[in-house]
Amino acid sequence: MIENATNSATSRQIELIVRKINSLSTLPCTLAGILPLLKGSRFVASQLIDFIESDPALTAKILSLLTQQDSNQPQQNISISKAIEKLPPALIRDAIFSTKIMQTTSASPAAASSGATRRELIRFSIAVACAAKETAKILLDENNQELAFSAGLLHNLGKLAIEEALPKSFDKIASEARMLGQSDISVEKKYLGIDHTIIGKRLAERWKLPTEIIYSIWLHRSDPEAIPTAVAEHKIATVVALAYLIARNAQIGDCGSYEPYLSPLSFANALDITPQQIDQIGKNLKSQVQSRTELLGLDADQPEIMYSQAVWELASQLAQDNSTLTEQNLQLTANNSFFEFANNFLSNITPATAPLEIANDFAARWQKFYNTGPVCVYLVRDKNEDIVDAVAIDVKGSSNTILLTSQSQIPLVPDDIKNKFNIIDATAENFGWLFQQLDIPFNLSKTKALPIICSGKTLAVIIWEYKYLPQDSKYLETLAGPANIAGPVISLSYAYENQQRIAEEFSSLLNRLGNIKEKLSKTENLEGLAEMAAGAAHELNNPVTIVSGRIQMLLADETDENKKQTLLQMKDKIEETSKIISDLMEFARPKEPTPRAVSPAVLIDSAVDFARSQFNLSDIDVKIENIETLRDIYVDSDQAKQALANLICNACQSYHNTGNLVKIVGAEQNDSFVRIQVIDEGCGMDAQTLAKAVQPFFSGQPAGRKRGMGLAHSQRLLNINKASLHIASEPGKGTIVTVLLPSVKIV
Repeated sequence: MIENATNSATSRQIELIVRKINSLSTLPCTLAGILPLLKGSRFVASQLIDFIESDPALTAKILSLLTQQDSNQPQQNISISKAIEKLPPALIRDAIFSTKIMQTTSASPAAASSGATRRELIRFSIAVACAAKETAKILLDENNQELAFSAGLLHNLGKLAIEEALPKSFDKIASEARMLGQSDISVEKKYLGIDHTIIGKRLAERWKLPTEIIYSIWLHRSDPEAIPTAVAEHKIATVVALAYLIARNAQIGDCGSYEPYLSPLSFANALDITPQQIDQIGKNLKSQVQSRTELLGLDADQPEIMYSQAVWELASQLAQDNSTLTEQNLQLTANNSFFEFANNFLSNITPATAPLEIANDFAARWQKFYNTGPVCVYLVRDKNEDIVDAVAIDVKGSSNTILLTSQSQIPLVPDDIKNKFNIIDATAENFGWLFQQLDIPFNLSKTKALPIICSGKTLAVIIWEYKYLPQDSKYLETLAGPANIAGPVISLSYAYENQQRIAEEFSSLLNRLGNIKEKLSKTENLEGLAEMAAGAAHELNNPVTIVSGRIQMLLADETDENKKQTLLQMKDKIEETSKIISDLMEFARPKEPTPRAVSPAVLIDSAVDFARSQFNLSDIDVKIENIETLRDIYVDSDQAKQALANLICNACQSYHNTGNLVKIVGAEQNDSFVRIQVIDEGCGMDAQTLAKAVQPFFSGQPAGRKRGMGLAHSQRLLNINKASLHIASEPGKGTIVTVLLPSVKIV
């Protein structure tokens, strides 16, 4: 329970930190390019479209402004061009001016690297956006193509937020994911208790971004079969998920995740798109991305100097051209009307507004409406919970969200206000645990508390300090109205929050089940194939033996040369069949491994010698690197030797008689495995061939080829020795086969 409580507290603390981000920072090179377009009070807003729609920070900000301005209108055909058309130029200009700048130079090496990281993340985001738009041209109607581009650009919103709010944690997560070759999502959950897809979803909801973009941020790493396509939001999310794989395989920028590549061709079965169309999108991607990165100046030298010069040139023309944000027109002014309080409070609430945001808004309005001193509202989700969300507002109106720790010996809600409306003095006896954790001082002689109730249950408690204690008891009765309004609103928000968490957990579960299903399917197929091979070999062995014996007898007595030649051909085919049966038996029933400690160098030498003698590769040119210093491995040396020899043979055969260089390179993977790579520069394999490479009897060679058991047999032998095999290949560039062998544990 302590561990779960800690993980929950960590996750909620991270959410509080990220929730304070009101917008993303952008790079100085981007603002250096866009500021000259804002000169004068009558700038041409349409000239900004290419800049804004290529930068995640500016895109998120402008789309947020558009959806908030049209909050009462259905969201249709949302795009940057529509936003530029509808929003006042002054509002657009002020939004750009207020965008924070991410520093890319500093005396600190860590700070200096952050700019490079942000540039590569943006480069990858642009690649996903371009791939999403091209995919949308095939799968979606014209109205959704620009929205698909924006959804692709913002898919990594959560990762950009983590980098900005938690730079040290971001570097640690990225470093570990890169070192272990793991998914960034799993490492994020390990350290933060939450991953960037959920953080991005929460931010997008708070910024009121279009629903399609919210779904794309949330589901862009999901299996296509786990994303329903019945409605537009899910269709665009599926398009972005495919675009993510296309961009990652194109190796443009840095996505921040380092698990093995997944072919985008897996989407071809789930969507109405062909492998050829997917391949063409990937081929055109680099040129599309290059034009946008040049526009943003991502590769520019000294971007801070460029930005400073642009600001200096602009400052003289904008001295008198400052306008306040239109959001200030929406700020409420307190008055004596309860109906105005209720109307303004409710108009600012949406189904996606978090309970703590509702509490913050309610506390701020309470302070202004009643002209009080400091105010605190804490939420009561469970009367026995150890960690409590709260918001505190000081006398100047500055708010702060915090996590409070309750005390088991003191009730979270005093009995006088538990599930019933009452106004009580906020004494140290009842609320001392809270006041000890607040940075804001309260004068307890002037401090009151009352419950926020819905359906007879206390959902929150508000505590406030009066500047002047009211003398009229009827005045206190007016406090019940706002409290009664806040109760149902918080109750609905609790329900929506629980629904969203269940949906998020269900989506995560579907993805995990999909991965497990795929692994089980492969395992079951392999075991089933082995059983089938064993049965087939057994059934074939007896008749083959009989036929072979009969042919020997006929040959001994045959004098006719033509018939003798026919019998000899039959004898050769029977011998070939016998070899196939032997291969089947070796694949289906390999002997139980006898592992022992063995030097990788000795194992490699024996595998090379075995390949030369077994496969007649006397002229093989083998280059061995970084093997001598590796730790001993713990395997059956004969089986590991045979597996590696098969890989060496395959590497030689890839040259098709135009070369024979095979590199064998070693490295320490981690404390548990030694990595050995067999590398050739031969013909390589396309995606379809690579997907079937380890299947028994499959070969990419034409008729008359080998039997195609080499890679399948190698994988079988490695698997029973608790080792693994991974193949990366590209047509015309060669193949890298990575083998992870269990190392001898160091005591």
